[in-house]
Amino acid sequence: MEENYSQDSRGKAPTNGAHRSCCLCLLLSSFLFLSLISPKAKAIDSEAQALLEKSRVQLQSNKNKTHAILKIIEPTGEIKIREMDLQTLQSEKTFKAMARMTAPVDIKGTSVLVVIENGEQQQWLYLPSSKQVRRISSVKKSSGLLGSELSPEDLNPDAFKGAEAKLLKKDAKVAIVELTPKAGNSEYSKIDTTFSLETSLPIKTEYFTGSTLVKRVEFLDYKAYSEHIFRAQKIHILNLVKNRGTDIELSQIDVKANLADKNFTPQALQTSW
Repeated sequence: MEENYSQDSRGKAPTNGAHRSCCLCLLLSSFLFLSLISPKAKAIDSEAQALLEKSRVQLQSNKNKTHAILKIIEPTGEIKIREMDLQTLQSEKTFKAMARMTAPVDIKGTSVLVVIENGEQQQWLYLPSSKQVRRISSVKKSSGLLGSELSPEDLNPDAFKGAEAKLLKKDAKVAIVELTPKAGNSEYSKIDTTFSLETSLPIKTEYFTGSTLVKRVEFLDYKAYSEHIFRAQKIHILNLVKNRGTDIELSQIDVKANLADKNFTPQALQTSW
């Protein structure tokens, strides 16, 4: 059921295009890899456990802000650009995220709030043209966000609840940890992540359906922030089945942002931040 939180009753319901564009809020881009190393995934050997824990400590932050630029690359070479401000708040059982479009001009100011609590997801959309906030249905877990190759499942730690992680390969420079999701929890049969042994940070994640590699994500240009928390400045995503890519550039990163629950309400979507 759609809920209207605005006092302006003249606004129109969002079009399919606007709805699709604004479901981008699940782009928790700064934390793309954190879903894989959350406590919901358990390591079955000590080396994998140690590596996952070292990486988690360097990436984990509960209050975050960033500016993101998405470059969506079609198989034809056509490029679409989207820019947005993002903020997230995480607790043990709740993940909240808000995104506000800053470009292109036709969707500037459009904002989305996503709340994931105990595995249940809720979304709200704000359209500046009508000054209305509306409750919207969740996108399918395999749907690409904002036309990108990033899906909600890639970002939802509950998709990996009960998954098993083990050390697959290791050499002098890198180690590969294989994550096998619990049957029925994920569209992927396994996810392999390559870590730099020098930094214990992820540099590449590969997603498989059956034995077929379907998606590759690369993390580039790490920088250290407050309390030695690291963030990749660039993320490259390639769908090997569709031959479509998404490049993400992050800036204005704040891993200790001044955020609270009051910043993540349907009403807060209408205020500037």
